[in-house]
Amino acid sequence: QFRLEILTPYGLFLQSDEIEIVNVPSTDSVLGILANHAPLIADVKIGEINISINGKREYFATTGGLVYVKKEKNL
Repeated sequence: QFRLEILTPYGLFLQSDEIEIVNVPSTDSVLGILANHAPLIADVKIGEINISINGKREYFATTGGLVYVKKEKNL
């Protein structure tokens, strides 16, 4: 599991330390991000972000932005 923060122009939308996987639509493909993923920065295109929190899927619409994956800190 890892920490996910989703930020919008209006502020923090979601923050959780119990994320199992995040699927993000990028300009090249759909990125599947798991714990200990290599650091990256990518453009996010219009589409759907889906996440798995403790085995439960949640879906969110996105109109674009950036995804930034950095080295995890010990929580």
